[in-house]
Amino acid sequence: MFKEIIDAVRRAGAAMVERPLTVMLAFLLYLGLAGLIYLFVVIKDASLWQLALSVAAIIAALCLFFSIQSLAVGYTKADWTSSGALLKRIGKDGLAMLAISLPLLVVVVAGLLILGLLGSLVNEAAVTASKWSIAARGISALRMILLYLVLPLVAIQLWIAATRDGLHLALKGFLKSTVRAFSPRSLLTYLLISFVFGAIAYFLISTRTPVGNAWVEIGLLVGRLVLAGLVIFFGWFLAVGALRQATERA
Repeated sequence: MFKEIIDAVRRAGAAMVERPLTVMLAFLLYLGLAGLIYLFVVIKDASLWQLALSVAAIIAALCLFFSIQSLAVGYTKADWTSSGALLKRIGKDGLAMLAISLPLLVVVVAGLLILGLLGSLVNEAAVTASKWSIAARGISALRMILLYLVLPLVAIQLWIAATRDGLHLALKGFLKSTVRAFSPRSLLTYLLISFVFGAIAYFLISTRTPVGNAWVEIGLLVGRLVLAGLVIFFGWFLAVGALRQATERA
């Protein structure tokens, strides 16, 4: 199985090298998404036009996000021979991904709300009983697992099914895709790539280079953040492609 996982990662990496324009387009969309997120953060909802701009930024960010995911899912399999075909496929697959993501988001948000409520109750109890602090840490860990493991794994499998089989069949096979997301092959592929690229990104962000000049130190920090963003992008792109390769061979 480990040989198959490494082979899936290798084939996904080779596909990225073979389709540099697709990767470049996805990266440009990624930069646009980062800019929109920054715009949404800095906008203050103090007037009607600022509120309208915030709503527009959210809609545009969703469009860019699912456009990126359509490229990430499709670059290992799709043969886009023209820019028109590429844009058409992005729009079609992006809408299918958005539609199939909605029920998953409902489940995840409900789970987070339930965990948040339990966490509040446990934290109140922990004030008078130290044994509840262990339960509070457990609930926090569950929240992290739900957000950073369950959500991406299930979402990727649903996106693969939606682009490969169509939205109707993907919805019918919702539970099947959810179960497939936690197969040993899928889980280990995701964890392997996440660990390697996550460790590199963490090292870049957390490592501090002591220098005498404050401006140079700021410049180095910005450079490390940019490199970390690159690592996160390529790690995610590779993970999605490798998971599709692993799913196709399963």
